[in-house]
Amino acid sequence: MSVVIVGGAGFIGRHLVAMLGSKGYDLKIIVKVGTDLEHISNDYSYYPVGLDSRDELSQIIDKGDTIVQLAWNTVPSLNSRGLGYDISENIPDNLSLLEVAREKEVANFIFISSGGTVYGEPQYLPIDEDHPTNPISAYGLSKLMVEKFVQMYGTLHGLKYTILRVSNAYGDHYRVDKPQGVIGHWVESLKRTNSIMLIGEGSNLRDYVHVIDVCEAIEAVIRCEANNGIYNVSTEKGVSLDQILEFLNSFVQNEIKVLRKPSRQYDVSENVLQSQKIADAYGWRAKIDFPIGLKAILARQLKV
Repeated sequence: MSVVIVGGAGFIGRHLVAMLGSKGYDLKIIVKVGTDLEHISNDYSYYPVGLDSRDELSQIIDKGDTIVQLAWNTVPSLNSRGLGYDISENIPDNLSLLEVAREKEVANFIFISSGGTVYGEPQYLPIDEDHPTNPISAYGLSKLMVEKFVQMYGTLHGLKYTILRVSNAYGDHYRVDKPQGVIGHWVESLKRTNSIMLIGEGSNLRDYVHVIDVCEAIEAVIRCEANNGIYNVSTEKGVSLDQILEFLNSFVQNEIKVLRKPSRQYDVSENVLQSQKIADAYGWRAKIDFPIGLKAILARQLKV
């Protein structure tokens, strides 16, 4: 099976390339123009292509391919730049990719959306896929807009698709050059200064899903025929920032210095997703418990 991974040099992308490659998939990996490929495995075909380059995309993507769209040009902390920035940075690229996917009649267009932002403030927990979508960040709204475009292409053009709303992914090789992902940034900060920056209330609740579990969810979808469904990908277990700090203190010998900053308007107070729907459809459930996953990262990164 031929799989096109768009954003294959990113955090989830690198793990997905390694997993699918080890299982014998034929991979075509699209990365951002200017990506440093020197330290990336040369076992696969990498294509530095802008998503606005439809002619180049058409030469890479073939009929019957499966596309996994991981690429995104913004993060939630850029919310201060406004919705217009998020739209201009992401919507045209995704429409260009969708047009090529439609023309090539791909087997499945798998869009990786944001379960942590598209729902907004929860009306109930855990949040299932029927929960209203009322994002309070430009990032979440633009993700939801692309979801709607994907669904529209399915209705109007017969595009086969799957939308995965992933909660807060964490794991090794996190991209700390981007201001997103509390686990990756806290571990990196501990390595450098034995301190962390805690933004907002420590009681804020999230569910954190290991990147390996995320990749296994994506692979489960790739193996099956597209059904134009929307699925949450999560552990279904909420963890507060205070609890994460407790875990870190129990694993790290030196006392951790905590620097606190006020909460941000675009951060929801609670976000815990239900993932029963993907379990029923694909037999997938998260396997890595958060404390075990966090301890393994600290063992590798901090040698604790």
